[in-house]
Formats: sequence, C-alpha cells, structure tokens
Amino acid sequence: MTMNREVYIIGGDGHMMIFRKKERDDILTNEPYAAFIKKFDKLQSVINEKIHIRIDMNDNGKKTGFTSGFYLDSCYAQWFELKFEFYGLDNEESNPNQQLYVMHSLEYKFVDDDYNDMMLDTVADIEKRNGYIYLSSLVHECEVRSSMNNKNTVTVMYSVLCDKKDAKEVCLQLINHDIALFTRSF
Repeated sequence: MTMNREVYIIGGDGHMMIFRKKERDDILTNEPYAAFIKKFDKLQSVINEKIHIRIDMNDNGKKTGFTSGFYLDSCYAQWFELKFEFYGLDNEESNPNQQLYVMHSLEYKFVDDDYNDMMLDTVADIEKRNGYIYLSSLVHECEVRSSMNNKNTVTVMYSVLCDKKDAKEVCLQLINHDIALFTRSF
C-alpha cells in the first residue's frame, strides 16, 4: 500500500515532522472492520442480535505473524475472537432514542504455559484500568473486565451503554480499542 504524503517540518532543528496524507486510505475496508460492517449491516433489528468474528492466521500472517491488526503466533495467541451481543433497555424498537447494551468480548488462546504469569498480569492490568477507558461521547457507560479461563484463554469483556442509532460506530471504536490494546507483540 503506497500513500502519497506531504511533509511539513516544524521547528528549526528539523527533527519534528508532521505527516499529512494527500489521499485518504479507508481504514474501514481493512479487516476486521470490513467483516464487522458486513455482518452488522445484515442484522434485522440489532436488538437481541449477535456478531462473531474469528481472526486466524492467513497466508500472509504465517510469514509475518500480523493478521487483521493483531499479532498471532503459536505460543502467545493462536487466534482472536471478537463477539458482540446487543440488548435493548425498553420494548419500543421504533424509539429513535432507544438505548442498548453492547456486550463485547475479545478472547484469545495461548499455548505456552510459560505465559500464564504474564497473562495473569495482563488481566490484572486491564482490571486496574476499568473506569479510565474512554471510547467516545456516544458511550453513556463503559465497564471493562478481564479474566483467564481454562488456564490458557484470556477474555476481555466490555459492557457499553449507547443509543441504538450509535451502536455501529461504538462497535467500530471497540474494535479499534482491541487492536490498540494488543499493539505490542509479546
């Protein structure tokens, strides 16, 4: 992927640069955003619906370890699963201001038992940050929890309250947060 950029140098020493794209690359055409949008747009009413996306290593990922915004390998994370469940707060689906809960989980499995302590530390670190995670002004409430199940599966769970009309955008922000949370490769 090539990007045309204009470079602006700030400061007299020439060390600080700001890059400005001439052409906008559409991030939402990348996975896992594209898969989510495709599935979300097929939902009938959003309320009481579910979306599941599994990220496995593709051919390019086998070479680089990088797939759909996540690093995968045989020891640390063999796959990532993103799940979204939508629950309404009132019975009036036609209400344009209807609020709903988006229950989102990010789950990954690791094989190497040597990572157990590190994963427990990761779970504890995520728990400490509950109450500090800001997604956007579209979110009315956000709670984050994390756990380790079956000794080798980590789950990060979000409970997010938003308006029904904002659910798609909020979910895209959650995916972005998932990718940012796991930018470091272990």
